[in-house]
Amino acid sequence: MLEHGAPRKLREIARRMRDIDCDLIVGGGDFVHGGYTSTAAAMEPRFAVLGEFLNTLDRPLEAVLGNHDLVGVSPADGSPPESDPARFFRSTFGLKETRRSFDHMGYRFVVLDSVQPLSGPQYRGWVGAEQIAWLGELLTKTPAEMPIVLCSHLPFRSMFFQTKEGSEAALPANLVVVDANEVLALFAQHRLVLVLQGHLHVNESLRWNERTFLTGGAVCGAWWKGDNWGTLPGFGTLDVAPGRCDWEYLTPKLAS
Repeated sequence: MLEHGAPRKLREIARRMRDIDCDLIVGGGDFVHGGYTSTAAAMEPRFAVLGEFLNTLDRPLEAVLGNHDLVGVSPADGSPPESDPARFFRSTFGLKETRRSFDHMGYRFVVLDSVQPLSGPQYRGWVGAEQIAWLGELLTKTPAEMPIVLCSHLPFRSMFFQTKEGSEAALPANLVVVDANEVLALFAQHRLVLVLQGHLHVNESLRWNERTFLTGGAVCGAWWKGDNWGTLPGFGTLDVAPGRCDWEYLTPKLAS
């Protein structure tokens, strides 16, 4: 996140975002780059840039944990792994947990931690039994008619690989929530109207019955090197109302 003029570009993006009149900002994860295989010391400058971005934004931001936001899971230099890789993320955003819920303007937002570390540098999209139990309990306390927005870094639904590789291609485990169906089944008697997801750096919108799945692109595009499969660096604005989700992906031109 220090390469390709990223600190300056992030400051500019924060200023552009600040000029938009909105009720809520949700960040879909990967606020820093490379944390998973880096040491805490190596990540300090990147978290400093993130802090500068947040200060320039000067607005509350609800953060979703991304795989790059985990620090020292499997350091490439052979250093011992961090005992709590998510503590840097939680500290930055003042969070007690990486999963949580909050209510905003009549909607219940459910934020899940969908990154499960595996051996070495590997991970997969996974919610797991503990969060599923927590979510089930939360939904027992949620009125059936209350609209719900689900937020996850890894996507629950996407046609990314079918577009990229061919119509029969399936997303691998590090690009999708593997236990997505089990999680979504919990909402059978509830109004899950929107799923916000990231990770793939593409602008994608899917509609399945009454649910909209939005993959929100990335402010860095293809890691500050241009577009990623046609999606330029940018961020989205969303106007949500009963029966309607109007999504617009904005691609501000940044000085190179």
